[in-house]
Amino acid sequence: MRKKYALLLAASVFGTFMTTGVQAETENAQASDVIEISTAEELMAVNDNLAGNYVLTADIDLGGAEWTPLGSFVQAGTEGEEAETPDLTSAFTGTFDGQGHTIANFTINQPESWAVGLFGCAANAEISNFTVENAVVDGSTMVSAVTGYAYCSAVSDITVNGAVITAHESEISEEGMYGSVVAAGMMSTIENCTASADIILPDNTANAGIIGGGLELTSVIGSTAAGTITAGNNCYGLGGISGCGFGAEEFTNCTADNVEIKAGDNCFWIGGLTGYAGGYEAAEAGIPVTAVTGCSLSNITITTGANADGVDEIVGAGFFMEGLAEAYGADFYANPTEFTITDCSTENIVITSADNAAAEADNTAASAAAASEETAPAADATTTSENGILTAIAGENGTTYENFFDVTLAEENYDLWYNCAAAVVGETAAADTVAFMQGYISSERYGEEAISYYSEHSDESPIFDCFYINGLKLVTFNPDNTITVELEDGTSQTHTYEYLGVYSIGAGETMVYMGQEISVEFPCDVYKSTDEAGEFNYFFLRDDTMEETGHIEFRYGKDLEELQGYFTGPYGYWLTAGFDVNADAQTLRKTVELFCLENMDYSSHAEEAITQISDLIGTWNADLSAFGEEYAGVDLHFTIDENGHGVTTMDGEKTADFEAYLFDSGEKGDGAGIYVAYSNMEQEAEAADYTLETDENGDTVLTLYAEDGTISYKKAA
Repeated sequence: MRKKYALLLAASVFGTFMTTGVQAETENAQASDVIEISTAEELMAVNDNLAGNYVLTADIDLGGAEWTPLGSFVQAGTEGEEAETPDLTSAFTGTFDGQGHTIANFTINQPESWAVGLFGCAANAEISNFTVENAVVDGSTMVSAVTGYAYCSAVSDITVNGAVITAHESEISEEGMYGSVVAAGMMSTIENCTASADIILPDNTANAGIIGGGLELTSVIGSTAAGTITAGNNCYGLGGISGCGFGAEEFTNCTADNVEIKAGDNCFWIGGLTGYAGGYEAAEAGIPVTAVTGCSLSNITITTGANADGVDEIVGAGFFMEGLAEAYGADFYANPTEFTITDCSTENIVITSADNAAAEADNTAASAAAASEETAPAADATTTSENGILTAIAGENGTTYENFFDVTLAEENYDLWYNCAAAVVGETAAADTVAFMQGYISSERYGEEAISYYSEHSDESPIFDCFYINGLKLVTFNPDNTITVELEDGTSQTHTYEYLGVYSIGAGETMVYMGQEISVEFPCDVYKSTDEAGEFNYFFLRDDTMEETGHIEFRYGKDLEELQGYFTGPYGYWLTAGFDVNADAQTLRKTVELFCLENMDYSSHAEEAITQISDLIGTWNADLSAFGEEYAGVDLHFTIDENGHGVTTMDGEKTADFEAYLFDSGEKGDGAGIYVAYSNMEQEAEAADYTLETDENGDTVLTLYAEDGTISYKKAA
């Protein structure tokens, strides 16, 4: 259960009315007009006029909401240069002047998407003069806090504070490109930008820098970076300012200070300034030699695993690919790209590789390594922040967690599962569907017993033991880095823990899902007791928080290495979850719904589910009168057909395509229950309470109630 809560208003039949606050005043605007932005709704509405000229007139706090990037990258074609050229009707092509203001606290959770950031894709655009604070961005490739892809654009005078950018492996992630200001730059400029960020890469990704990620024919001037880059195995192109500067004309007067780069095995092209850069002197190459001038690098630590190559204090190496000369028919391509370094300074640059450490070790290396395993991160461990996720799950005063599934599987909470399932599969099949979902997480076997069982029953799908083990009843995470465990026998113990870094569980392990073999590897923040705590010696914490997913997921045990096995060792087939003992009933309900909605099949409607939705067949017109004068005259409606398929339309434009589900979960026939919409665009489902009533005029009114807001619709005659 990994998906964070999304904004229901953006994904269901509510359509996108919350993003159209200035639609009326922008849809007829000329490109030369200046449009002022002072609210979140007005900022979202940039997507309604991607060619506009905008100025920010106030700070905007997005409150941790899931953000939809402004502009998207749609390829102009699939071959050659067209594959890198944005379709200008989808990209942001205007100007955006922040006038020194701040945009704070937004989340983007799109692990399969490319070109994500505050701006997804900017083409022929100018973006300048604002601060982004506390952005948390997850994506596949071209992932940034500010601009996912900058094409022929100018990005300047941007400050990024405290961004966390996480890359996810997918079919499009191998070329990577991750940076807090610009993830991917093509024929653009980045000037006078300052950023502090943590960037986290899995295996087999590339091109990450604190300012810019993969920059092609894109220069960086007068920019400053601090932060961390933590990469898995088989990665390349990592640098303090940028991951790559291929064909960049210049890196001028840039500063990297307090930068830590950690990479796994088989990683290459890593530098304090940029991982690789340069071009060719031959004019016909069209790729200029890069001039690195007046740059200052200090307090930089680069740590690599085995088989590192092309690692240096300033520029890791020139770009080189075998076969390039033959492919392009020019001899100069047979050499690495060229760059010059002039008037640059370095201070306190520490480069350490696993290979160097091994070469310098003496005959006591084996015993020293065994001892250090208990006190320092392993070769593939990485550091995401000073204290990892523990601070967030502890809260200001410490938080106590009971077992999440002890709570959710309790008899009194059965209806939370049943009602959600009944909406999607129909009431007749709901009980079996709930039993199936609950069975996946309620095994009583784990470790060697489970391993032995599944070796003899390979035809069965694996299920997990998700309960607390080794006598644990309650666990309290405290902000002072202590963890208190209360046991079933009434005793308790408190230990102080030190943060080791990020370790992978399930590295190299796979499972078959929907006919395909997939990796099960995932990262955890790891903490070790400073004394001997037995089965509570280590805690592996995933990045869930109560605020994001309504629960936390973790492992604990006495052996660091054994805890990293997902289907192996004494902790195989076990991953537990905690639920805040003080959480309210609404949080519990939303969390159970999240689990259910993520684990049901929306490929077709069951016959009974079609019958349940029959009262919604037809067209429903939104009542927007409660949302202000700016919505006067806006036509928002949705239509659901006899197959449960729905379409939302705003002012003649289709804004949502979804499958609708309904279950009357109150007293039968009272017109109240749970409504579910599955977005065919986002491939996500969300739930809301509903009521169906007849008003004083005899009109049928549907009202949907969600955390994001309440909206009513009248059924068209």
